[in-house]
Amino acid sequence: IKVPGTVRVDSPGDLVSAFERFGSPVWVRPTVGAAGRGALCSKDATEAEIWLNFHKGWGKYTAAEYLSPQSVTWQSIWNNGELIVAQGRLRLYWEFADRAASGITGVTGTGVTVSDPEVDRIALAAIEAVDSRPNGVFSVDLTYDGSGVPNPTEINIGRFFTTHYFFTSAGVNFPHIVVKLAYGEPLPHISQKINPLTPGLAWVRGMDVRPTLTSIRQIDIRERELDERKARLMGAGSE
Repeated sequence: IKVPGTVRVDSPGDLVSAFERFGSPVWVRPTVGAAGRGALCSKDATEAEIWLNFHKGWGKYTAAEYLSPQSVTWQSIWNNGELIVAQGRLRLYWEFADRAASGITGVTGTGVTVSDPEVDRIALAAIEAVDSRPNGVFSVDLTYDGSGVPNPTEINIGRFFTTHYFFTSAGVNFPHIVVKLAYGEPLPHISQKINPLTPGLAWVRGMDVRPTLTSIRQIDIRERELDERKARLMGAGSE
């Protein structure tokens, strides 16, 4: 399993060593917390040192190899070592990314269903690396590196990710499946264990609005229609 190189930062010298080892930029973040709190994609050791001084972060931060902005999540349900169902979901962007120094808010803007055998393989390997007999909910977060290889960065155990209703709306109700397993009741029909949902479905989210289930194809059609309307309006305005 390929993972980003990571070191704890106890002194400015550790930052210099991290940049020498990983190149620029380097990802600096607290060892405790979530949703990108206190994190920064830093372009040089001086900037990172100022950031850690401001946050009093010496000994409480790590410096890691920067991968890419593209990330994917793989949510799965297990029953005493048996995989029941799993689904991949690509994140197109973070909602409110311009409000965080790191560009990461922990709030997925639009997610898209994917079926990528490489993501499936690596997510399975990551789970098996931490539990030889997984049971319950295991969600693996992966970020693509510069070579396009998904690197596991986190495994959330015992809870669904916040956009699990996406899969329910699309036709696979993960919470319902867990409840059925817990009570030993017959499971609903699942068309296939890995990636049962059609690739390219999109779940568009925002603040104070209901999420919308659509598809990348429909989004592309609407964008073209919008561009055509704009072009007609511009043409009419110039006459």
